[in-house]
Amino acid sequence: MNETRRFEERVALITGGGSGIGRAAAVRLASEGAAVAIADIDPDSGKETCRQVEEVGGCALFVLADVTEATAAERMVVETVRELG
Repeated sequence: MNETRRFEERVALITGGGSGIGRAAAVRLASEGAAVAIADIDPDSGKETCRQVEEVGGCALFVLADVTEATAAERMVVETVRELG
């Protein structure tokens, strides 16, 4: 297994992915082969993370979600599975 692509064919769902540790994790996982769903309450920062993921060759999906709301959290998971598997 190529160590730099150890998450190939995997999907990561990152809450709070629009900035800070969430953004760093999304970019790192993508650089190692994962498709990444970025969930955040701020569409601009979430979409910026998607841009950075795509810049390292990754596949990204932004999901607008406030995970303190159960229905939003459920929709986030459903959307991620539907789009990324």
